[in-house]
Amino acid sequence: MGALELARGVARDTGTLLAGNVCNTNVYTGDASRDTVRAMFEEQVGWAVDAGVDFVIGETFSYAQEALIALDVVKQAKQVAVITLAMHKADVTREDWSVADACTRLADAGADVVGLNCIRGPATMMPLLRE
Repeated sequence: MGALELARGVARDTGTLLAGNVCNTNVYTGDASRDTVRAMFEEQVGWAVDAGVDFVIGETFSYAQEALIALDVVKQAKQVAVITLAMHKADVTREDWSVADACTRLADAGADVVGLNCIRGPATMMPLLRE
């Protein structure tokens, strides 16, 4: 039994929502990898849609532009999109966008929810969340 099928059964049995998920690909390097990354997201989001998810979470993106690709794929599939970024040691994305700028760009591109992933602890995340 596949993970999405199992999760769908639990969600339906308990009256809860079913989320699909995509995350950073570790192959995104910029424009040269855009088509490869998009194809990966299209395949994964397709599985989620086929499983009947209620929404899709895109998470742990350190490149906001990769998050934007994932968001576009999720919205093209007519799904609710929750997109979270992962700030590593720096307080900016790998493109040097501030958290506020990256989240604004994601929201403007159609994300239903934007935020940060828990890659860092509360003491280092709270100042970023305030932005």
